[in-house]
Amino acid sequence: MVKKSRVSTGTLIIGSLLAVALLTSLMLAQGKSNQNDGVAKNPVSDSKSVFIPPVNPAAETIDLEEARSRAKYKLREPDASILPADAKLTKVLVQPQAAGEGYCLFYGDEIELAMDPTNIPMDIEEELALTYKPDLAKPNNRLPLYKRFEINGIPAIGHNPTEQIMRDGVINHVPGVLIWQEPGANGIKYIRYTLYGENLPVSELLKIAKSLK
Repeated sequence: MVKKSRVSTGTLIIGSLLAVALLTSLMLAQGKSNQNDGVAKNPVSDSKSVFIPPVNPAAETIDLEEARSRAKYKLREPDASILPADAKLTKVLVQPQAAGEGYCLFYGDEIELAMDPTNIPMDIEEELALTYKPDLAKPNNRLPLYKRFEINGIPAIGHNPTEQIMRDGVINHVPGVLIWQEPGANGIKYIRYTLYGENLPVSELLKIAKSLK
């Protein structure tokens, strides 16, 4: 995979939803609008953003065993048989959060599973309302970016991978994502799970999420 410009999602908490929504709101409509708005037309670059990692400067890389010993809640991992053949655990990051330490498991360049402690319950309705993309047929309308899903009886939201063609011709790639919340432990009320798949549709992310153990 060619390394390209990164699109930041902050610390993979609620702000990540807003960042992805903002990026996606510029999506292919930007490139298409260039055909009619008088803006000089640049050739589409083959540059694409790479996988979106956490950008918290306080994050540190540790091994899985240390992560398991430090975590105040169970670090869940996907069933290896569900993952793509080349998706092996390559990195574990730990980063401070308001409610405790959050952990990110990276499986190659394709998959990231973030587990973030929080004391704020996930409001599905609110998050659906805050994430949207433009209606290409009616620019003043807003279409929902995220859709509802269910993971072992737990409500979730997510969307498929998408791409944005910016006015300068650079293509920004937004990975597929699935987000849900489960009860925490040891004084932590909830664990917010964010599962990214660089090029995986939600249907595949759902299989991975349902296999967590």
